[in-house]
Amino acid sequence: MRSLAPALLCALLPMAAAAAAERPALDVEGWTYVGASATSVMFIRHEATPEGGAYPRVLVRFEEAKPFDRRGFASMSSVEIDEIDCAGQRTRVIQDTRYKQSNLKGESRVDRAQAPAWQDEAKGSFGAGILKAACADPETPRA
Repeated sequence: MRSLAPALLCALLPMAAAAAAERPALDVEGWTYVGASATSVMFIRHEATPEGGAYPRVLVRFEEAKPFDRRGFASMSSVEIDEIDCAGQRTRVIQDTRYKQSNLKGESRVDRAQAPAWQDEAKGSFGAGILKAACADPETPRA
């Protein structure tokens, strides 16, 4: 998977010049760039599969161009714990932690899925990007 310099990643986000000057540089050491939309940049990092776990896990990180409001909490960055099923081409979110500031900093809120549902990933979606990046790694177990 390709790596991009933090300055280039910041350039991917559509921001006004004044807002861009206030935005901290992204600290992406150890994260693999996966994709971007008009408002988000996404990265992954492999996570250890829990002992006895049937599916490998990845951390999925999002950095936002503007605050993203979810359930009344506006965040600039987040990290999910996702399980992936390479054979079935699907993912499920186990936990989502959202942060008020960029670079996974500031006040945070944690949402843990009570009964995480599998999501079949459509071609071109962020989920498909997660699968492509995670499943391309020869070390990723195939459940």
